Amino acid sequence: MRILMVQTFYYHRGGDSTYMLSLSKLLEEKGHEVVPFAMENPRNLPSPYARFFVSEIDFPELLRRSSPGAAWKVATRSIHNGEARRKIAALADEVKPDVAHFHNIHAHLTASIVSPLRKRGVPIVWTLHDYRLICPNTSLLSRGEICERCIPNRF
Repeated sequence: MRILMVQTFYYHRGGDSTYMLSLSKLLEEKGHEVVPFAMENPRNLPSPYARFFVSEIDFPELLRRSSPGAAWKVATRSIHNGEARRKIAALADEVKPDVAHFHNIHAHLTASIVSPLRKRGVPIVWTLHDYRLICPNTSLLSRGEICERCIPNRF
């Protein structure tokens, strides 16, 4: 089986990246082909598919600039990433994955990558590593206590 493994970072950055890389290794040991899709970063592991990776964006650095242009770039790129959409379409056309496994795609890759895969009939599995889709701070915690004020549909 050819699995498109989709994660913003393609290096050991945190728990989600480490999980994705460990899962990729396990799948390869079981005879599957794993094709990564991520954001460019100098710390990325080598990949023959790196030419499809999306150009890096450093949101904290952009936000430190406090300029209208930087704010616009953060707002637009974190909602819809046209480059990611185009590159995942090209990668899918080249490798013809059997399934795509999403991990943390929020902000950098965005959900803009879903429709090109759907159009090509690629099933998507999405492992959610946090509560980002329903909680702005990703943890459902506020001041050290459980917080569910954003649930349901009040995000």
